[in-house]
Parts: sequence; C-alpha cells; structure tokens
Amino acid sequence: MKWLGILGALLACSALAAESAEVRFSDGSSAVGELSIMGARPLILRLPDSKIQRKFTLPDLAGITQLVETETMNRPWLYTEAGKAGKTYLEGEYPFVNFATEVELISGEKLRGHVISAVLLLRGEDGKKRKVFLNRQIRGKVGETLESLVYPVSVRFPLVVKAEAKPVSGRVAGYGRLEAATLLDVERGVVIHAKCDGENFTFPPLLPGCYEMYVRTDRAVLYGLNGTPVAPDEFAGMRKVFPLADDFFRERWLLEANGGARHARALVYKRRGDYYAAGQHTPDGGYVWHLDIWNFHCDGETWKLDTRQIPVRYKQPGRDSVRKLFKIQRLGSVKPGDRVEINAAREGNDGAVFIRNLD
Repeated sequence: MKWLGILGALLACSALAAESAEVRFSDGSSAVGELSIMGARPLILRLPDSKIQRKFTLPDLAGITQLVETETMNRPWLYTEAGKAGKTYLEGEYPFVNFATEVELISGEKLRGHVISAVLLLRGEDGKKRKVFLNRQIRGKVGETLESLVYPVSVRFPLVVKAEAKPVSGRVAGYGRLEAATLLDVERGVVIHAKCDGENFTFPPLLPGCYEMYVRTDRAVLYGLNGTPVAPDEFAGMRKVFPLADDFFRERWLLEANGGARHARALVYKRRGDYYAAGQHTPDGGYVWHLDIWNFHCDGETWKLDTRQIPVRYKQPGRDSVRKLFKIQRLGSVKPGDRVEINAAREGNDGAVFIRNLD
C-alpha cells in the first residue's frame, strides 16, 4: 500500500547512527542515552564571517557546546500600519537568546559558528525518548524569563573513538593540464576543493569516511561513483521522473546511478548557454556545465529526488576544447591518507572508460 511505502521511506531517512551521549541542560539537569539526529541531514555549522557551511554526522564529534551570544528581554510588537515601519508595542516581555555553537571533532579540531537548528532524539536508559532542540536562537513566550528557559548547553560523547584527520594528495598525467580537483564526501554530502600545483593536487585533512574524486583538466574530466549500479528496472524508474525535476538547466542527461532498491545516487550532466535569468552568455559562445549527484529515494511506487551536490561546475568559453568524460572506478572510493596517482600511459589506462563528450 502507498502509505506503507511512504512510512518505510520516512523510517529509513530517520535511521541515522545513534551515539552514546550525555546531555547537560541550562537548569543544571542532565540526561544520558543514545542520541541521534532526526531527519535525513547531518548537523550543519555555518562558520563566522563566511558563507562556508561544514556538515557533520554524530560519529564525527567528540562534543557540542552551546554558548550564549546575547540574551535580552524584549517587548512584543505589531506593525502599526501594513507596509510601513512604525510599530506598536504591546504589554509584557519575552526572553530572546542567540547562540554560538562550538563543535569538537574526533580529530581534536574545534570549530565555532552558528548551527542550523536541528532536532536530536535521545533514547534514555529507561527506553523513553525525548527531543533535544539544538537552536540558533530561542524566542520565549510572553511572561517567561531568561532563567525559565531550558536548553542544552553541552553534549558529550564518552565512547567516541579519536581519529586523526588525514589529507589526500595525488598526481594526474596524460590527460591534459590539471585545472581542478574535488572530493565529494559521500556520507556528509560536502564538496571539498583541492589546491592544484602543476600535475599535483592536495586536499586538506579529512575526517574518516568515503570520498568520490572528480578531476578536471583542459581535455578531460575523470570521476568514480561510489557503490554498485542499481537494477535496470530501478534505473528506468529514475529516468521516468528525471525530466520532471525542477532545475535551472534545461538540458540534462542522467548518466548512471548506484545504490539499492530504496535509495540511490545518480550522476547527472547538465549544460546551458545562458547562465543567469537575465540571459547573460559565456564568453565566445561557450556554455555552463555541471556534473551533479542527485540523491533519490523510492516511496514504494516512484522515485523521488531528495538532495543534490555539485562536484564539478565550469563556465566554458567557446574557445575551449570539448572535454571527454572518463570513469575510473577506483576514484569512487578514496580514503583519507590516500595518494592517488592517475596516469593515462599506465598499462590498462587505469581502467578508464569513456562515457561521453561534455558538449
């Protein structure tokens, strides 16, 4: 039945890893149990003075600390007249608190920023469940005080296993001049950019996990896709709904998909000549193109699009040569600490498989 399929999909999305945790609250109380993130996204931290967002799963963390940035008692108000700035203040006051969040990673690194509000689920030792709200800010009710607000001030993971963050480096030869290299963090859905120097590339230290590599040269794009191919009927189901997705790119092609009967990750090639709604064009008659990863789930009847990542994006001038897309399977399972050597002259050509021209 349809509703059973939807329920199964929701349960699957919510079944993220639970970690033993101790949560301390602002009123001095504490609770211990198994903690998990509700929903299908990781914990997101926006770093200060930048647009950079870092994403973490609970196994990445040794601890979380909520720090009060500002706390005030405010009067409620309404606009005096619609469309104008004048305000009419009402009786009473309500508490308003802004938080900064500090996370300590299993590597020992500490980062401070603003968390995108998340709901955590704590299953206590008695089996009872309670929600723990990790907020960017709290707006209390009229009549409440700052002292009456109860919120988590720290989360510690006592069984965490410390792990060193390790860089990934490598070299590309025989495929043209190296222009860019990226890693897609499969578990966290984050794209990491490398520093390129001649034929060599170096990524910053990475937390444990599985990463896909994407390399762009002036003649080719090399990639690997994590996992195993979906069944033909599942791929056909994705093809059926693929044209219905709302997307800025009118021209797009579904190239392949890996995963299982419930969840899958698809590689998508997209291009267009004008790159803004205003109709601006790339230099010399070129085009903009992306390689996307689209994440799907199946609700029992149809495949539905969840999230997208963009490991490769390029605004290609018309004078550029058309790049060829090659798949090298081992690029789909890169680990922190790896040294990745790619050489077209190597026997077997690294197992590179030509997919298509990116035209």
